[in-house]
Amino acid sequence: MEVVKVSSKGQIVIPKSLRLSQRINTGDSYLVVAEGNELRFKPAQADAKASLAAVSGILHRPKAKQLTEKQVATRIADKLRKADSASKSK
Repeated sequence: MEVVKVSSKGQIVIPKSLRLSQRINTGDSYLVVAEGNELRFKPAQADAKASLAAVSGILHRPKAKQLTEKQVATRIADKLRKADSASKSK
């Protein structure tokens, strides 16, 4: 356990040993979550991408018609073409 002080601007310095062990790099973004009387820092990227537990089951639609491999490939190709043309028009 490390002790840190809060500056007049509300800043703290994460000790080097913790930055190294947790792979915290300059420019990384973190969410700060208050839980009771504790503050927890969570990498923002992990939350932005959402964890598997948070999204599990959202694609399961038992009554949905299953697509053939050809239909899936066609739809993916269409989406890629649209994304490509949209990026070229900017």
